[in-house]
Amino acid sequence: MSSERQDDQATSGMGGQGYYNRHSGLQNAGIHGQDARIRHAVELVRPRAEGLRIADFGCGPGRNSVGAMGNVVAALKERWPESDIVTCFNDQIGNDWADLFARLQDTESYLAQNARVRVEIAVGSFFEKVLSKRSLDLGLCFGSVHWLSRHVSVEAPGSLFFCDIPASAWKEIESQAAQDWQAFLVQRARELVPGGLLVLDMLASVPDPHDPSGVRAAGRGLYRAMGRCVEEMLEAGELDRELANRFVFPVVFPTEEQVRAPLDDGAPLHAVFEVLEIETDLLPNPLFESFQADGDREGYAKAYANFARAFSEATLRRYLFEPSSHTKEDTDRLAESFFERLTTRLAQDSEASAFEHLVMGMVLRRTERSV
Repeated sequence: MSSERQDDQATSGMGGQGYYNRHSGLQNAGIHGQDARIRHAVELVRPRAEGLRIADFGCGPGRNSVGAMGNVVAALKERWPESDIVTCFNDQIGNDWADLFARLQDTESYLAQNARVRVEIAVGSFFEKVLSKRSLDLGLCFGSVHWLSRHVSVEAPGSLFFCDIPASAWKEIESQAAQDWQAFLVQRARELVPGGLLVLDMLASVPDPHDPSGVRAAGRGLYRAMGRCVEEMLEAGELDRELANRFVFPVVFPTEEQVRAPLDDGAPLHAVFEVLEIETDLLPNPLFESFQADGDREGYAKAYANFARAFSEATLRRYLFEPSSHTKEDTDRLAESFFERLTTRLAQDSEASAFEHLVMGMVLRRTERSV
């Protein structure tokens, strides 16, 4: 990845010396929500003479990815026991690779359980080239492609969530999201063999006339709570207001219409991918279900804030806390202030801020058409 792209990338990867793995149960539930789609894709895969390559794009530190990859390998080995299999993990250079390697080395990992399976690591943005042309049989991507390729600074005072920002700011964010989605598909089309499969999911939105934004966006309660914490810190003089007014968290959770746009009849990739399935589901939220069962509001708020911190802290530090600070100690203090405020707010507004786990899953098949 070029230094220019690194300078404004939305996230440098999920790190934290195991912190993300410990607090990514909701993401793991999302992957399990795609089990049927993964099985469907595995049934359609046909091995080549040189074997099979499976890649997970945006793999993260490994808790969820290694388990999902193990299930895929087991299913492929059941159907094609003599095939050589290459499993590839892709993510940003800042990802917690050490934790992923440790999980691969575990005696219970799929590597220890299966012969003729090896691992590759591909470091870099999945919006760019990751693998060689026509070398991929099955691509996976879970809970990652809704991130933008770069942080976009727009005038959006009072909100950090994409669906709540002014129309003038939304136009630029929407354009970036559309470009990124098409770039992701173009790169995967180049890497997949004809007949190769792509299984992915992303957090999503569905129309909602009762919401001021017009959509029911996944996690809207959490992101709005985060926005209120930023406002509290501004009122306390802890953050740079000009900076905060131009900060929008770099994710867009698309509608099905937005996802289908480059794949529909007459669109650039219509003949390149065959759409086997696109569907949006409301998946379980293990954190909220646990709270409903035991009523432990404080414990729930702490676990929920840890979940939010695991995926958001690196971005908040880079684009909000560090530019408002003079020293690393100041940045650390701002991060602690933010997540303490968030924990308090999630305890106070437990029901209103509950994470709505709207996930769009899809299965695409590569055609013979050149791209």
